[in-house]
Amino acid sequence: GHDAPTYAIIDKIIGASRTPHLTLHDIDANKPGGSIKIRVKTFAYTLEQYQKRLTTKSVEIETKNYTKEQKEITV
Repeated sequence: GHDAPTYAIIDKIIGASRTPHLTLHDIDANKPGGSIKIRVKTFAYTLEQYQKRLTTKSVEIETKNYTKEQKEITV
C-alpha cells in the first residue's frame, strides 16, 4: 500500500534497536476482534520470552562481575 515506503524505514530503525514492537497489518475484516485478540496474545508471549532473555542475561552479567570481584580479592 501507500505506507510501504514509510513502514520499511521504520522497520529498519526498530530492527536495529532490537526492541520489541507491535505491528498490526492486514487485520481480518470479517473478524477484527478475533484477529486483534490473537495478535495481542502473540505479542504478550513474545514479551514474556524477551523478559526471560533479559533476566538470564542480567544474571549472567552479575555472575561474571561477582567472579571478577572474587578474583581481584584473592590477588
